[in-house]
Amino acid sequence: MTSSSPRVLVRADGGREVGGGHVIRCITLADSLRRRGADVTFALRDDTGGFVERIVQAGHAVRRMPDQPLPHSLLSGPWPHELQELDLSLVLELASGPFDAVVVDHYGLDAHWENGVKRHTSRVLAIDDLANRRHDVDIIVDQNWYGGETMSRYHGLVDEETLQLLGPRYALLQSAYAAARRHLPERHHPPHRIVVSFGGSDPKNETERVLAGLSTDEFRDIAVDVVVGARSALTDRSAEAIRRRPNTELHVGLPTMANLLLDADLVIGASGSGTWERLCLDVPAIVTTTSAAHSGVTSALASAGITVWAGISGEVSGDDYRELLLDYMAKPPPPSPPLVDGRGAERIALALTADLAGKLTLRPATSLDVPQFIGSDPSGPPGEGRQLDGPEVWAAERSRFWRGLDDTATALLVVEVDGTPVGRARADLKDESVRVAYSLDDHASAMRLAADIEARLGPGAWRIDGNHLWFVAAAPPHQLPDRGASLYASFEIPAGTIAPTEPGS
Repeated sequence: MTSSSPRVLVRADGGREVGGGHVIRCITLADSLRRRGADVTFALRDDTGGFVERIVQAGHAVRRMPDQPLPHSLLSGPWPHELQELDLSLVLELASGPFDAVVVDHYGLDAHWENGVKRHTSRVLAIDDLANRRHDVDIIVDQNWYGGETMSRYHGLVDEETLQLLGPRYALLQSAYAAARRHLPERHHPPHRIVVSFGGSDPKNETERVLAGLSTDEFRDIAVDVVVGARSALTDRSAEAIRRRPNTELHVGLPTMANLLLDADLVIGASGSGTWERLCLDVPAIVTTTSAAHSGVTSALASAGITVWAGISGEVSGDDYRELLLDYMAKPPPPSPPLVDGRGAERIALALTADLAGKLTLRPATSLDVPQFIGSDPSGPPGEGRQLDGPEVWAAERSRFWRGLDDTATALLVVEVDGTPVGRARADLKDESVRVAYSLDDHASAMRLAADIEARLGPGAWRIDGNHLWFVAAAPPHQLPDRGASLYASFEIPAGTIAPTEPGS
């Protein structure tokens, strides 16, 4: 990848039939790529026109492809090879390559399209969540959690050398969510304010059914925010219910849900990316899914006791929503697992541009860094991807994080490249030495960080004041060295090589 203004092509479609999720999460990734100096061009079909405007407003280039109505059977599965070849030819003609990298987020395109585009780029990244077709890519991204199956879903669908970025650590959320996490309020139970949101189009009129359930006397004191992507997604009966129900407000085409979720005590809505937005901001949810085939994440989270799964869109009545809400109000929800810190798009952008120079820093962890340590304890077993194990692991390691943060003989550190968290370190003061251990996220293993990390964590980086261990950040940051990396390492620093602090320092 070129070091100055790398060019990245994004191939995704959005519209009434395929929805807007692919394009929206690609815009989020494109924003992070631009912050790393990349120029991003989108090639897409958009039968609404709204996504083109959104991409342009975000500052990215667009090459709009001719609309191509497809049979419904091709909306969630790979297209025939001849159709994929035609698509690729049109993309390359409109986009004027070559490109340093290509991002593809499209259910109709598989290894056949990806293999063809490899002749025009040095790196290909695919975003997927179905795991129903083979990919020929350098990086595969799936932000979702499916319980114990998460880490194995792409076995046999990608090559062994393909970098797999799996799980909510890579959730593609707008930067507004990471910012909002710094201001999380206390949530009320029973809820004072509910957000109702079923995505951009709400084809099964789920909003109408929820409003019917919320319009009974038991909920008259609850404030309700109704969110739709466009007014056309609102039925006449939904609009009338909003007008009649006291303390109910309609929001159309919000650029982000982050601020609204900060004020919410509960969300009733769709799955998809909204799942990770809600978990990032610790908002409980009652979720309806579009079909059984698209219910894997919600089913896994419901089985883990993290969310309430209402059922399949179009099959849940207003009375069903009323009963679900009454059940929810009778028992406080469990705390959300701290899996999502809102930095996933940054991590993916870093992985896609890993050969660009970056600045390595280590800093003391704060309370906001708990997601970086869940399932990734550097003093635990290496390389197990345990952040995907489940609630018992999450709860135990969250408790371990808080104990480490409060322990005067322990230092917890976050490893960052260009300000993006890529790993974590832990140092424990013993009688004769300081034991140091660190681990890196999967995407950071290709960045050749190990030697530089160990140099910073070595003698001179630590100060001892009585029984209190202090970490002194190295400065100035170095350029990344061309050395081998390891996902996990531990070593000891003899106490005699560590300087005590001067009184009062």
